[in-house]
Amino acid sequence: MATPVEQIKERLNIVDIVGSYIKLTKAGSSYKGLCPFHSEKSPSFNVSPSRQGYYCFGCNKGGDIFSFVEEIEGIEFFDALKILAAKAGVELNRDEPSASRSERDRLLTLMEDATLFYERHLLTNSAVKEYLTARGLSEATIRSFRIGFAPNEWRLLSEHLGGKGYSDSEIEKAGLTKRTEGKSPYDRFRGRVMFPIFDQNGSVIAFSGRVFGAQKNQDGTDVAKYINSPEGLLYDKSAVMFGYDRARKTIRQQNFTILVEGQMDLIMAHQVGTENCVAVSGTALTDRHLTLLKRLSDNLVFAFDADDAGLAATARAFRLALAQGMNVRVAAIPDGKDPADYIHAHESGWSEVIAHSAHIIDYYMSELAGKGYDARRFREEVGEKVLPLLLEVQSKIEQAHFIIEIARKLGVPEAAVWEDVKRIQLAAKVITPTQQKPVEIHTQRDTVAKSRRQVAEEEIIGILLWQEGHAEPVFDVVVHRTSYHERIGAHGLIPLSPEKEETDKLALRAEYKYEHGPGLTHAFDELLDTIEEEVLKEKQSELWRQLSESESRGAKDEAKEFLKAYQEITPRIISLEDRRLKRGKPDEESMKFT
Repeated sequence: MATPVEQIKERLNIVDIVGSYIKLTKAGSSYKGLCPFHSEKSPSFNVSPSRQGYYCFGCNKGGDIFSFVEEIEGIEFFDALKILAAKAGVELNRDEPSASRSERDRLLTLMEDATLFYERHLLTNSAVKEYLTARGLSEATIRSFRIGFAPNEWRLLSEHLGGKGYSDSEIEKAGLTKRTEGKSPYDRFRGRVMFPIFDQNGSVIAFSGRVFGAQKNQDGTDVAKYINSPEGLLYDKSAVMFGYDRARKTIRQQNFTILVEGQMDLIMAHQVGTENCVAVSGTALTDRHLTLLKRLSDNLVFAFDADDAGLAATARAFRLALAQGMNVRVAAIPDGKDPADYIHAHESGWSEVIAHSAHIIDYYMSELAGKGYDARRFREEVGEKVLPLLLEVQSKIEQAHFIIEIARKLGVPEAAVWEDVKRIQLAAKVITPTQQKPVEIHTQRDTVAKSRRQVAEEEIIGILLWQEGHAEPVFDVVVHRTSYHERIGAHGLIPLSPEKEETDKLALRAEYKYEHGPGLTHAFDELLDTIEEEVLKEKQSELWRQLSESESRGAKDEAKEFLKAYQEITPRIISLEDRRLKRGKPDEESMKFT
């Protein structure tokens, strides 16, 4: 029996799914459009009905209907599965045991009942309502975010939920009660304004509670200002962001995310129309948080406290985001206020603060320049605070740009800054948070592109994979695959049967580039010659190295053998170059994607 995934793929056409999000136009046997995952003016996004896949030549994203919905909605696979199953009319039976399934569903219902309990108690507490409106929240916003209040009583919520049929164990698993050894469980949240935390589907999975009024612990110390639900079956704090369920559509539309620290900051930002805002909500920013945001946009604006202490506290977050290849900016909030207070006092000025955000490198340079340091101290501060961030910038063009700017502001040669960056890298043995391997800094003369041989191999394998699945292949695929084996064989860099995801990408790229025409055979032969030529040149390079080593050791006979082998390769390379000249260029019209 077909799996739900297979049933969905049988019933849904990727053209219809993608076409419900973006405008597609027919282009030969495929469809093309403007990529929804990056900004572009000319369409480079290709959808193939025959392969039921998509590929963008601008940002290199590709996959099937599931990965498309994951990317464009900013959701996990199972959530994409549920969306597509509903469209296809496929009933899902999750792989996890039914007991576990029912437990999760029951806990979600329990959290909904708790949310309603807190909402009702807010409605009857005028002091809390006055506090929230004094902070600038409208009644509509309070209702929209389902803000509530937990009365300052030890067992009021747990008794209420117990009366609805939930067990003590279930209430504790939901994170709503705590227990002391040998004693009955008691409510975790007491005397607090309650902010529900939602998952990507809008279900309540946790709470953050802000203390209301003067409260003390038994030892006389002040209680924590905020407490959050503990992690459990529903809540994974490293993968959940406050407001993400509301913000993801606007983030994609506006192509940038505003990141704030607290719930009030986010709620006020949404209230005044900046709905592309999310909050870390009392936990450290993680790679998983950033992966969620990067699905929607590469552009991230930090609207945190931008004083010295605030910048120091968020330095790790800046580096994590830069290491993921994100464009990181800082919005400097005047007078050291947090976003919620600033928006309340200057509602019309908030959008200006965001609009004038600066790239993190530019921001640091400007801040340090305004400190009044002498030249030596200024250089030390830049070396300590700015250059480590520069190590994480993934764009080599941006690195080069900032090197020039930093050198100009320091009044030193660019080469000196390059050397300092490399020295810091080696001294600190910098590890990228995402890749866990040394970051390499490249000068403008360095190349980070794939080799000519690797590009040719990817293209030729894509052609073979595409033609194998084609109803009317241009050439005999078996013959051409055999030709590849005979001429390249074990020297190939890429397996002829790559992983499924890579298979789809390579085949889609080939289909997009060559479509169906007489130029394909010409291109295949040309690519095959290119790979063979590159392999021969690599052999020559290795022989030359061995020749030099033999001569340095005085091994003359050995050196002669290496020289002979080196010289034997030269005619073969010349022959390949001559064949390319004689073959000439293919008919350009036959190679064009229409």
